[in-house]
Amino acid sequence: MTVAMNNPKKCQLIENIVKYATKDWDFSTNKIENKDFDFMNRFCLDKTALVKENKSKIKISAMDRMMNELVGMDPVKKQVLGIVNVMKYNRIRANMGICGGGYHNVHVMLGAPGTAKTTIAKLMGQIMVEEDLLPDFRFACVNGAELKGRYIGHSAPKTKRLFTDNDIIVIDEAYLLVGDYGECDSFSKEAIAQLIIELENHSMDKLVIFAGYGGKKTTEKNNKMKDFLDANPGIKSRITSTIYFDSYTPKEMVQIFYKIAENQHYYVEENVKGMVYAHFQKRIQDENFGNGREARSLLETAVVFAAERVLEEKKKRYTKADMQTITYQDVKNAIYKVEDAESVQNTVQTAKPVGFHISY
Repeated sequence: MTVAMNNPKKCQLIENIVKYATKDWDFSTNKIENKDFDFMNRFCLDKTALVKENKSKIKISAMDRMMNELVGMDPVKKQVLGIVNVMKYNRIRANMGICGGGYHNVHVMLGAPGTAKTTIAKLMGQIMVEEDLLPDFRFACVNGAELKGRYIGHSAPKTKRLFTDNDIIVIDEAYLLVGDYGECDSFSKEAIAQLIIELENHSMDKLVIFAGYGGKKTTEKNNKMKDFLDANPGIKSRITSTIYFDSYTPKEMVQIFYKIAENQHYYVEENVKGMVYAHFQKRIQDENFGNGREARSLLETAVVFAAERVLEEKKKRYTKADMQTITYQDVKNAIYKVEDAESVQNTVQTAKPVGFHISY
């Protein structure tokens, strides 16, 4: 034991174990029990075989998927790489017995809807697991409202359980935890108080991401994440980095449209690209533009017309080409339908005055 205590690396390890075991300790009992060290089972098991088995099943690494399969987002990808690199750097320092430092793995992701925030969050966690920077890939994505309990005293244990049961935690639409302009009710206050405790205890052994609508190109009315971050300085001060997701360009939207079609084993005729580009060039002007979700929606609408076209032929036997081809006319019909639906949704009829017209 004396040798261990004289070794700074082992001394720090022992200190971290005791700190972790006593973070939720009930001091009224005045003793540490065996169950306080149950968490070590997950860390001390020989995971070599399991890691090899899992890696053999992975055809493409999370890093490769992020860099090569996701359209655009170069600044976001660069920032994620920077976060992973600083964690690897700190791990090398720790392995050398250099005490001090550490990285608080808590981040906020801001941007318009449909900009792949949740996708990047999940890939970011997978990269950290593959690099042995996180103990396991236990992933949870909840929205802010889900942290609020059904009665007083329910929100805190609910929030605590989220951190106990998971290694990668994404709190999407985090602003739903608070009301408009950051106003908090009793349930919100309880959840936020516990959230601050969990961030203090787990900011270095888990990945925690708050995501939602907001950022530099968002109107004041839609900058909902600002309300959340301003609701309690304790949360804002524990966030290490802010990752901003810009909206996609028309060119990127065309790429996303074709990428989704390819993933679903559809062949979209090449002469469709110009029409799809023009459609999204118009759509990005709308403040409610849904980014990648609109590419998916357009394809799904085109499939409706493809299905109608193919089945009307009433063939006895269909070929793969029949079932996989999306034609120019299918997409043209889809664009017309999508634009018509958007027009209907945004049309507000002016009410006619009620009364009598009197002629003189």
